[in-house]
Amino acid sequence: MKVDVIEQWRDRLRQLQKEEERQAGPVSSINIEYQLRWLATRAGARNPNLLHGAALCFDSYTPEQRRKLYGLLKYIEDDFPRFRIHWTRFFEKEEKCLE
Repeated sequence: MKVDVIEQWRDRLRQLQKEEERQAGPVSSINIEYQLRWLATRAGARNPNLLHGAALCFDSYTPEQRRKLYGLLKYIEDDFPRFRIHWTRFFEKEEKCLE
């Protein structure tokens, strides 16, 4: 079980590293679309493709405007509780192995 919890933490650290790398580079319109889609899903939107194609709306933004907008969206995302240890995942894996 300890190994599984450590694996979950490592996965989360990899996710955070990818997010930091994404924020360090240039922000594209598609990054903003994906961020809006993630927020819409977390807000309870039933249609996963609700904002498909929204990136076109941000193509005319300057790189600085896209970076600021993306930063604000990330600020909202950071306020959502995201990472929780799945304590029973280890036992669920063990049950599947026994079947």
